[in-house]
Amino acid sequence: MMTKLRGGTMAFQIEVGRWKGVVREERLCKECNSGEVEDVCHWMLSCHAWDIVRRPLMEQVSQYDGFRGQCLEKQTAFILSMACTNYSILNYISAMWCARFGL
Repeated sequence: MMTKLRGGTMAFQIEVGRWKGVVREERLCKECNSGEVEDVCHWMLSCHAWDIVRRPLMEQVSQYDGFRGQCLEKQTAFILSMACTNYSILNYISAMWCARFGL
């Protein structure tokens, strides 16, 4: 899971669309219908379909200095790097993963 998230090979619309030759701007999130491209950053931090599942993760990571106020890409990179050593963060991401992909 972490390898796929960090390597950009997840079955989010950003990747599925690339595999099918869909232009980037049309690889939209089908979970929240926000009109945003579905990529790791969108799924992990801003997709409204996962707000409730995401809440414990955000409570955990927001306690770290420098997390708030960063762009989504930096926040996502921070969370993914923290998950390598912080098992509670990894568990929250795993719960989101299972909810998103129906596992």
